[in-house]
Amino acid sequence: MRNWIAWLMAALMLLSTGAVAEVIVPEGYQQEQPLPVYRAVHRSVEEASFFDKAVPELFQDGEYKYQNGSKRSRYDIFTFENQAQLTVDREYVCYQEYDGEYRMIYGEEPDNPSEPFPRPSFDVEIGRIAHQAIIDARYGKGEVPELKNRELTGVTLAQADEAVQKILTAIGAEGYELTLAVDMDAERIREMGQAYVAYHQTMYNVFDRYYDFTQATEADEGYFLYYSRFLNGVPAGNPDSVFEAYAFVNSGGVVLFEMRDDYALGEVVSTPEKLLTAEEIADCFERDNPRRIRDGLLDPEITSVKLMYCPMRAENKKDGMVMAPAWYVTYDFTDGSRTDGWAWYSALDGKMIMDCYS
Repeated sequence: MRNWIAWLMAALMLLSTGAVAEVIVPEGYQQEQPLPVYRAVHRSVEEASFFDKAVPELFQDGEYKYQNGSKRSRYDIFTFENQAQLTVDREYVCYQEYDGEYRMIYGEEPDNPSEPFPRPSFDVEIGRIAHQAIIDARYGKGEVPELKNRELTGVTLAQADEAVQKILTAIGAEGYELTLAVDMDAERIREMGQAYVAYHQTMYNVFDRYYDFTQATEADEGYFLYYSRFLNGVPAGNPDSVFEAYAFVNSGGVVLFEMRDDYALGEVVSTPEKLLTAEEIADCFERDNPRRIRDGLLDPEITSVKLMYCPMRAENKKDGMVMAPAWYVTYDFTDGSRTDGWAWYSALDGKMIMDCYS
């Protein structure tokens, strides 16, 4: 299991102002290390989609009904006899199990609840609890639960990972590695479940949706697994193009699986001799700061730079989109108060690909 901590992190002086930025690159990476540029194949109904690869038999045996959920294109929906549902789009796959129904209560019409919606099963909601904790941690609201147990009732971490890897391989999802695992034992389910329900009941007017997680037992235990996509040891993605997969696996198998992967890899377009350094990207960032300041982003300072693969326009337009090395830059700026920002720069020529406020 690749661990983000295994990445080589070095604090370097990057800006003349004295700001220190964290440089994050793969362990053992050298600036002259060749990193190919690939053609990025945008998944479509005609090319590189997950249709006909993410098939029902990967998730459970038994009868199912099929319907196309789109009137204009294709959107596969498979519904099993036990209410589980598999939905497949060109770049998206979701499988989860359901148990009954729930309804929404709207504030303006408290006596007129909505039509029933499928209610995620108890097992699926356990997975959602872990996923919510990870999302909260990304935004500074708590920490990711520490992995304590590699063996739970009826399932081990290795078995859970193997079950998910089997699905990823079958649907042709390339380069995915397990980067985070949360062991949801009975104690953690009860503790995190109560907080999860309490929070959501203050946010949403629903009834018949949430379970009493204090009743969780060892039979409900399982692993929430999060996977990231890597190319040549370098993570891939940006805010506009998602590459991720996650699942919840217990003694009954995979009860929740969701992934999105916007681009498949095509042929190698080129292999640059070397990439721009983090210091050179800091100079590019300084070059663009006058525009940021004009937009009200005062005193921008880099806090970290991380090497990644990113979908971007090819230098030669006829090559379309490519997956190429890029530097993901995080920075602070003043906008009434100190605020976080981010930007992406091509590691090939230093051009800004996108900025969160431009």
